[in-house]
Amino acid sequence: MTQKKVEVIPATKRSVHNGGQLKVQSNVRVAAYCRVSTGDESQQTSYTTQKAFYTNLITNKPGWRFAGIYADEAKSGTSREHREDFNRMMADALDGKLDYIVTKSISRFARNTVDTLNCVRQLRQQNPPVGVYFEKENIDTLDATGELILTILSALAQDESRSISDNIRWSIQKNFQAGKPKVDLNRMLGYDKGANGEWVINPEQAKTVRYIFERYVCGQTANRIAKELNELGRKTVNKKNWSASSVLTVLRNEKYVGDIEMQKTITKDFLTHRSTINKGEAPRYYVENHHVGIIDRSTWDKAQTMLYEKPSKVGDSVPAQKKKRGYTGSPFGNLVCGAVLEHGERAGKECGEGFFRVTYTGVATGYTDDRSLAATGGDTDIYLEKYAYAYPVWRCKQKMGKREGEKPRQNGTPDQKLYCREKHGRLSDAERKAANERCPSESIHECALEQSFMEMLYRLKRDYEKNHEASEISTLFQKACEQMYQQMKGNSVSVERLETLDAQIKELGEKLQETIGRQVTAMRDAVLEQNLELNESLAEGNITLDEIDSDIRNGLTGNDIGTSFYHADYEEGSEIEAYASLAKDIRQRIESFRKEKETLSQEQGALTVMKKNFDLFIACLKELPEQNAAGMPLKVNGLDVQGSLFRDVDGKPVDGAIASLNRGRLKMTPERIAEAPDLLHFEKGIYCAFMKKGTVKGDIVLYETNFGVTLPTCGNQRTLTSFLGFKKCSLDGLVTLVDAPYRVYDNTVQYRRYLRSKAKREQAV
Repeated sequence: MTQKKVEVIPATKRSVHNGGQLKVQSNVRVAAYCRVSTGDESQQTSYTTQKAFYTNLITNKPGWRFAGIYADEAKSGTSREHREDFNRMMADALDGKLDYIVTKSISRFARNTVDTLNCVRQLRQQNPPVGVYFEKENIDTLDATGELILTILSALAQDESRSISDNIRWSIQKNFQAGKPKVDLNRMLGYDKGANGEWVINPEQAKTVRYIFERYVCGQTANRIAKELNELGRKTVNKKNWSASSVLTVLRNEKYVGDIEMQKTITKDFLTHRSTINKGEAPRYYVENHHVGIIDRSTWDKAQTMLYEKPSKVGDSVPAQKKKRGYTGSPFGNLVCGAVLEHGERAGKECGEGFFRVTYTGVATGYTDDRSLAATGGDTDIYLEKYAYAYPVWRCKQKMGKREGEKPRQNGTPDQKLYCREKHGRLSDAERKAANERCPSESIHECALEQSFMEMLYRLKRDYEKNHEASEISTLFQKACEQMYQQMKGNSVSVERLETLDAQIKELGEKLQETIGRQVTAMRDAVLEQNLELNESLAEGNITLDEIDSDIRNGLTGNDIGTSFYHADYEEGSEIEAYASLAKDIRQRIESFRKEKETLSQEQGALTVMKKNFDLFIACLKELPEQNAAGMPLKVNGLDVQGSLFRDVDGKPVDGAIASLNRGRLKMTPERIAEAPDLLHFEKGIYCAFMKKGTVKGDIVLYETNFGVTLPTCGNQRTLTSFLGFKKCSLDGLVTLVDAPYRVYDNTVQYRRYLRSKAKREQAV
């Protein structure tokens, strides 16, 4: 049988199954991909070398056409997200602009196994397929046998990246443990990086930082401070306008007091490199007095108290924690009951229990809106409607006691609904009698506490502006200081000694710098005598005398002459040695004075804190506005006006006033509203910053401050109706008259609709 001739038709397209095609095919469009992960000098050389090598290789290779160089500099290979040239290369390959991609190794292409395999497979599925050649591993992705090896080697490359990430994390954490932070001072307002890496205060930027803290502890809001900074033409570290958030960022940054907290954020996944807030997953490291602070610690502590904390509640075993994003609710958790008990073993003594906050509900009589039956066309014979509002009051824990059949905690349960129907929201006569026997105190409306506190602040403000050192608050503070002196057995001698020590330390510091300057000059002269090359460099202008002095200063230490960068020899008993000995003696004397000052300061510390807190309190008083947001002068009840048209100064009704208003005899003109007392904006920050405790004694609350003065407020037993006839002004300048109890608060009036009893029975049938 004659063998038939078989004619072979050669392949005209690249195939995934044929390996080694890059070396044998002609007219192939080849591109190269290069990458280095950091921008340091050594890798910069590698980056430049890679680009030059592959450009030269592809251009001079027969059968290859140069299709471009794609290169990512200082980009990590664990993710495609920020590798712009890599993504551009993939797009060009998928558009049919490339036939092959050449790269140095798998780790240069990607350190993420998933990314490597996905990209390779995506390129192989093209028609015709696009290959990738890894030079180091000698792998051609169009060779089907290479995928297994590629998978293994790419996994090893990813694991190598993980190992590098772990090593870097370990080294950073070791630095944190040693108190060595990693901070970019170019992105921080107020500091510059010195020649030796030290933190140097930027005087101009520091003025902005101090301004922010000083204004905030004086009671100004972040919004107001931002507006003032923009009006002054000051910019953030990024040269942008200030906002409330950027002001708060400065106020929360512990670096401005000289401390530093490290490892606030962590990187959980080395592939994504995304940083998240450290919420306990890793330790944090806090170093006090790491560098020179821009603000003093007392101002810092006050700002943090006003930012984050509310006063500790009575009975708390631990102080309030910092770093809480704002305090919620009311700050009156530090109130205690001062009512005198009439029954029981402690009869005749003050109660001493804390107060707790409870929310009551009232009916908004006369209120209506588009939710009503009349507005919606509802049947009033079937439904009963009610508008309600909520308001907070404070009650003594002792008076509340433990009630039998305590209300179930889970809302909406059948047991809770049954309990509410039985109690009708009220105490029984027996329960009320037992409560009064436990404590005779009364409930206090929160609005009364807030208004009374603000009326007290304005009274102190007006008195201080008029009488200054002879004012009530100044006199009380002087008495508190005298009592503190007696308690700590302090005297004027210790105070004078502190002032003397400060002067001596300052004088010795100036003398030390003068001595070191002379020592450096003598050392420089000695160096120039012995170092011929240095003299030549000085003569040629390659180095200056100031640069020589700087080098010598960097070699000085506190305990000996020091070693110069130029290693000159000094004779024993020389002028250099004399200056070094004198400098050492001055340092020892300064250290001795500082230890004595520290001992005296600890004794005087409590008084110093009191004075600082008092100064801040006075600054807050001065910042209290005398106009509301609408530009109208404030009318303070008890100072500028004595009550409203409907209520007297104590909150008691004025006979016939409401009836006259309802009958149209009394009209509320703009002039009358302007003369009405203001419902004052409560300064929560001032309360939290200075009021340690409040003792409630009927209508009076005695506040103990952190500067040793007890401040009384009255009018605390006023109710919502006591403020009828007052005017309110919102932050946007809208003035309204409080003509109903529900207008005291800005809470939303709730609407409730019920089936009438007759309708319920008809539905049941």
